[in-house]
Amino acid sequence: MALMEKYDAFISYSHAEDNAEIAEVLHKKLEHYRIPSQIQKITGKKKIERVFRDKEELPLSANLTENIYTALDNSEYLIVLCSPESRASQWVQREIEYFAGVHGKECIFAVLIKGEPEDVFPPILCEKTEIKTDINGQNYINIEPVEPLAADVRGYSKKERLKKLDAEFLRLIAGILQCPYDELKQRHQEYRMKIAIAAMSVVMFLGISFGMYSSYQRDQVNTAYQQSLINQMKSLSEESERYLDGGDRISALKTALEVQIEGQSSIYPIVPEQIYALNKALYTYQRSSNYIYKSEKMKTMDGAVTEINGFSPDGDLFFALDSFGQAYFYDTATEKVVWKINAEKVFETTGENFIWGKFNGNHSIVMATEHYFVSLDVEKQSCGAIVKTKKKNQKDQAMDLYKNKLAVCYKTKKENAKYDSISLFIYDMEKGELSETYDYLSERETKDISKIKQISKIVFSESGNYLAISKSWNTLNVEDEQSKMISIYDMKNGEIIQKFGTKSVLDLCFIDEDAVASVEYSLNLSLGYNSWEMQENIYSLKDGKSLWQSQKTRITDTIAVDNPAAFCKYISKVNTDTNGEKAEVIGFSCEGNLTLVRKGDWDILFQREFEYDIVEIQKIDDNNILVGLNNGTVYRVMDCGLWSKMLVIDADISEEYYNAKKDKIVQLKSHDLVFSKKIFDESMKKEGTKRPKFGNDVTNNEGEKVVGTKYRAEVEGDSIIITDRKTKETVLTIPMYQAEEMVYGFFNNDEQFLVYNEQYEEIVVWDMETGSILKQQELDLESQDKTQIIIDEDLHLFALNLEYGNISFTAEETPHNTLDLFYYDDEFNIYRYASIPYGDIDFKNKKLYVRDGQDYYSTWIYSYDELIERAEKILKEK
Repeated sequence: MALMEKYDAFISYSHAEDNAEIAEVLHKKLEHYRIPSQIQKITGKKKIERVFRDKEELPLSANLTENIYTALDNSEYLIVLCSPESRASQWVQREIEYFAGVHGKECIFAVLIKGEPEDVFPPILCEKTEIKTDINGQNYINIEPVEPLAADVRGYSKKERLKKLDAEFLRLIAGILQCPYDELKQRHQEYRMKIAIAAMSVVMFLGISFGMYSSYQRDQVNTAYQQSLINQMKSLSEESERYLDGGDRISALKTALEVQIEGQSSIYPIVPEQIYALNKALYTYQRSSNYIYKSEKMKTMDGAVTEINGFSPDGDLFFALDSFGQAYFYDTATEKVVWKINAEKVFETTGENFIWGKFNGNHSIVMATEHYFVSLDVEKQSCGAIVKTKKKNQKDQAMDLYKNKLAVCYKTKKENAKYDSISLFIYDMEKGELSETYDYLSERETKDISKIKQISKIVFSESGNYLAISKSWNTLNVEDEQSKMISIYDMKNGEIIQKFGTKSVLDLCFIDEDAVASVEYSLNLSLGYNSWEMQENIYSLKDGKSLWQSQKTRITDTIAVDNPAAFCKYISKVNTDTNGEKAEVIGFSCEGNLTLVRKGDWDILFQREFEYDIVEIQKIDDNNILVGLNNGTVYRVMDCGLWSKMLVIDADISEEYYNAKKDKIVQLKSHDLVFSKKIFDESMKKEGTKRPKFGNDVTNNEGEKVVGTKYRAEVEGDSIIITDRKTKETVLTIPMYQAEEMVYGFFNNDEQFLVYNEQYEEIVVWDMETGSILKQQELDLESQDKTQIIIDEDLHLFALNLEYGNISFTAEETPHNTLDLFYYDDEFNIYRYASIPYGDIDFKNKKLYVRDGQDYYSTWIYSYDELIERAEKILKEK
C-alpha cells in the first residue's frame, strides 16, 4: 500500500558511491525541510511529505519494476542527479523518459554533481518542442536547445559537494513549491530566526519554572540555555561568513543579526565568532583605495543567466538575459531592476524569446529573438523598430551591432546555384529594414560549405569602417590553405579587402584599424583523448600577413567540450613599465594562461599561468589591467609586470564585467549577479601622512630577546631558552622544530608565554608555572609573515603584525601586509576578531591605524552595539 501513496519527488540517480551519497543526503534534507508559514499560505503546502529513493541497484538488462513505475506515476516531480555514471545508466534514462511521458519535462529538475552539463544532462531535457504562433498568427513546431533548471553541486571532495548542496538546496525547494527563490530564501531566514528565538524562550520559561522548584534545576536549565544560545550563534556566524564568501553581503549581514540579546551592550557578543562575522561583512577598518573591491549586493534572476552584454556606454545600466528569455536592466547605482521584459510582452503573442542583446546607446538596446530584431528604449520602456529575420536565429548565433547597423550571417540558396552559400545581412535598426546583403562565400568556397560548422564571430571595428567575420570547421582537424577563415569587409563599399587564417577561429578582435588578433584551434585525437591545439595570431589589415604568432598550445581535456576557454582582447594604451612608457596592448587568454603583447614590435610584455581559467581581461586605467578568473578571484596586472588580488568571491563565475566610469565589477554566478565596488570605513579619521608614534611595549620582535617582568627569552640554536631575570637560571626550553621564523612574547604578568610558529601557522600558549602547553591552535591568516605579537590583556586581544619597514608577500608573490587581530578567552581558546589590510594597532593609546597610500587613518575597536547599529543601518538602506 505504501507505494500507492503520493510522492512529492522521486530521486533518480546512479548507485555509484559518490552519487548515492548525494542522493541520501538530499533525500533527508527534502523530507526534513520545514516550509516557512508565509510560503505555506502561498502554496497551500505545509511540508514535503514523502520522497522516493530506490536504494537497490537494478541490473542493466532489467526493465523498470512495477514498484518503480508506480512510484514514478505517483510522484509530482523528478530530481535527476546528473553525472557520467547516471548518463551511462540505462535505467536512470528509462526513469527519465517514462516520467517525462507521464508528467512532462517541466516537472524534472537536474542536480549537476559531476562532469560538464553538455556531457551529463539527459538528452531529453536538453531540447524543447512546442507549437508556437508567429506574429502573423501562423502555428509552427519549434524545437530549440534548452538548459535544464539545475542545481550545481560539483566539487573536488565529498565535503565540498555537500557544502554546495546546502547552498543550492533552496533552489530545488523553490522549484518543487513553485514559488520565487528570493521569496523562499527570505522566509527561510526569517523562519530560522523565529525558531532560534522560540527555542531560547522555551529554555528561559523552563528555567523560571524550575527556579520555583530548586536552584539546582534552575542552574541546569540556565546552563542548557546558554549552551543552546552559543551553538546557535556559532552556526549563524559560520553561515554568515559562507554567504559573504559567496558574494551575498546582504544575506551575510541578515544572518549575523538573526539572534541578538535584547539590552546587551558589550564589546563582545555571546560568541566571539559573531564579532568576526560582523567585522567581515561590514568591511570595518577597510581604508585601502589600492584597488581592493568588496561585494556589495547579489541579485538573483528567475532563470540561469544565459547572455550578458554588460554595461551601457555611460555605465548607468547593466543588461542580462536569463534562461526563460527575460531581459533584465539594472540601475548600476542602486543595483535595482528598472525594467524586466520578455519577448511575449513586446509582440503580444507566444512563440518568441529574447536570445541576444547589445546596447545601441546609453538607454537604447537592440534585441534578437528567434525570428525578429527589435529596438527597445529602456528609459521610456517602449518598443521601436521591429525587423523580421531572413532565417531563424540560434542561441549561439554570431552577430554584432554598430550605431543601428546590425550584422548577421545566414545560410542562403541562390537561384540556379549548385551549392548553398552564406550571405552577410546588414539591418538598419533605426529605419527597421534590411539595408544591405553581401555574398560571404566565393563560388569555390560554396563547394566546401558542408565542412563549415558555423560563423564563429562577427565583429565591427571601433569606428565601424570594417567588419571581421570568421568561421570554424565542422570536421576535427581541417586546415585548408585555400580556404581562409577570417574575412575583412570594408563597410564603405561592401567589399572583402582581406582574407587570412586557415584554422577554426574561436575569437577575434580589431587592433585599431591596423590589425586583427585571433585565437585559432584544431582538434587532435592522436593521443586518444580530446587535445586542442591552440594558436594565437595577429594579422596585418594592410597585406594580410602574420605580424605575430604564438607557439602552439596543447590543451588536453578528457571531457568533451564545444570550445576551449580562450579569447583575445584589445586593451589600448597602458603603461608597460614603471617609467610610464605607454603602448597599445593585446591580451590573449588560453585557460589560465595570460599573454600581453605590445603593438608595433609585437614583443611579449607579460606571461603568466593563473590558478584557474580566465574569463575576462579589461583595462582599468593607464596603469592596471583587470584579469578575472572563473573561481571568483579578480587580479590586477600593474604596468604589465606585478599582479595582486582585487576581489575574491568563492563561487563558480562564468562571465565578468568592469566599468571604469562607475568603478564597479559585476560577476555572473549561475542565477546571480554579484555587484562589487571599493567600500571604505567612513568612520575612520584621517591623521595625515606622517607615521604615528606607537605606545606599545615592543619587547617581542621576531628573533630578538624578549624581556618580561619576571623572565627573559631568546633563541639559542634550535630552541627558545627562557631564563629567570633574577637568578639567571633556565626555567623552560621550547624546541623550535626546525622552524626558521617564530614570534613570541610574555603576557598575563609573565604567567603565560605565547609563541606563533609561522612554518606550522599555529599559536602555542605555554604555562610558565608548570612548563606545559595550555593551548595549541592553528590560525587562518591573510598573510603569514609576522614579526610582532602585541597583546592587550584587558581586552583579551592580541595582534599578529608585521613590523614597519618590512614587506609580506602572498602566494602570488605580491605585497600584502595584514594586521590579524584575535580574541582569547579565559581558557585560551583563540578566535579571529578582524583582518585589517595595511593595519597597525596601538593598544596603549587606543588607536587602530590603516595606511592608504601616503595617508594614515585611525579609529578604535568598535563595540558590539556599534557593529549591530551599522549592520541594521545598511539593511534598512538596502
